[in-house]
Amino acid sequence: MTSEQHTIHEIFQPKHCQHFSSTEGTTDTLGIRLSEAMGTVLDTDPRTLDPLYNVINPEALNELFTLNSSHQSSTEIIFSWYDHAIRIQQPGKIHITNEPLVPELDADLPLATEFVGAPFGSTDAISYEYAPTDDLGTEVVLAVANASGIDTQEVTERLADRINTDALNELFQPLADGTPRTDGYVSFGFEGYFVTVSGDGVITIR
Repeated sequence: MTSEQHTIHEIFQPKHCQHFSSTEGTTDTLGIRLSEAMGTVLDTDPRTLDPLYNVINPEALNELFTLNSSHQSSTEIIFSWYDHAIRIQQPGKIHITNEPLVPELDADLPLATEFVGAPFGSTDAISYEYAPTDDLGTEVVLAVANASGIDTQEVTERLADRINTDALNELFQPLADGTPRTDGYVSFGFEGYFVTVSGDGVITIR
C-alpha cells in the first residue's frame, strides 16, 4: 500500500482495516477501548501493549470529543500507535489499519473526510513550529487563520465548536516524569484544511 495508490477513504474500508464501535451503555474510556481494539488487530493481550500514554495523553484524547455542539457527530481525528493509522469518529467509532501505515508529516498526508475522493499529496502543505510552552489551540488558530485568511476570532469560534481546544493543548504535554511526547501526532479536518499537529513541535496544514 503506498500513498500514491490509496485515498483515506480506501484505506479505512473493511478490506484495509478493522472497525470497532463502542457498546451502548459502556463506561470504558476511549483509551481502554483503543487498547482492546489494538490488541485485536495485533492478535495480542492488550495488557501487554506499551501504554498509549507514552505517545499521547489518553485523557486529553477522550476530552477532544466532549463537545456540546451541532458538529459533535462529525468530529474525527487520525493518529498513529504501534505504526498503525487510527481513525476515531463520533460517537465512539474506531478504525485501525490492518497493516502498518504512518503518514509522513513532511510528505504525503492522508486526507480528511471532505477530501475522501482525492489522492494523497493533492494539496500543498504549510508548516509552522510551536514551542512546548505555547498554547496549542491558539497556535492552530493562528496557523489556520494565516493559511485561510479568515479572521482569528472567527477561526477560534469555529475550532471551539469542532474540537475541544483545551484538550488539544494537553495531548503532547510531557509525561509525569518529564519525558517529552515527541513521537505522536493528531490530524483532523477543519475549514477545508487537513491539520496535523505533531508532538515534536510542528503544525502542518494542507
